[in-house]
Amino acid sequence: MARRSGFDLDLDRFDALARRTPVLANLRPLRAEVAADRAIRLAQYAVLGVGGQHITNDIAYGLHLPTELAESVKLTHGHADPKAVSALEAFPIQPFGEELPSKVQRTDLAHIVHMRVAEMFELIRSFGKRVRYHSCGGVRDILPDLIDIGLEVLTPFQPLARGMEPLALKRDFGRHITFHGGIDMQELLPHGTVQQVRDETRRLLDALNDGGGWIACSSHNLQPDTPPGNIVAMYEVLLGRSLT
Repeated sequence: MARRSGFDLDLDRFDALARRTPVLANLRPLRAEVAADRAIRLAQYAVLGVGGQHITNDIAYGLHLPTELAESVKLTHGHADPKAVSALEAFPIQPFGEELPSKVQRTDLAHIVHMRVAEMFELIRSFGKRVRYHSCGGVRDILPDLIDIGLEVLTPFQPLARGMEPLALKRDFGRHITFHGGIDMQELLPHGTVQQVRDETRRLLDALNDGGGWIACSSHNLQPDTPPGNIVAMYEVLLGRSLT
């Protein structure tokens, strides 16, 4: 997989490196990102197409579908929490060797996705690493299930998305997981005033850092239209000192 990704790395050396330094495995819908960091300096980095592809293969096998159709089904109907899906939901598919389309319960698809994600989380934890899951948008509804199967860090923490109000999530899930992000990158940082940035960053720092469990940063990568003064204001509050 490393060679197919254009990642020139001896896997035995990578395994030895991974046992000495932190490894981040980011299981996105279509890819997994793997990085090894040494003394805050990125030592190795690559994108390996493993996480989402395993789920696609499971769907293809379980529902007797071509890989391309399984990928489409995953993106259109996929869900990682069977308990969050209505038993009445169903969708049509055209399996291999069948004359007519058939209907699949969305809960059956969710069970397939759920089992593979749980297995990947377990694999990461078996190496003594932390499970950090990347998902933008509103994911509050599936957080209990993700926590049950081993989620430890949620990133990014997008506060304007449905159900993602920071203080409510800290109250309900802060004992179980760490939140990464949360300082709004959609409206506050690009469009707010310096004082608004300071006030909101302070509010989040006081609430989310209570007892730990918050990796303080913006809810996504800083964008080119973000005023430098707002960036400085955010970091000054987080660091507790002036940067000018």
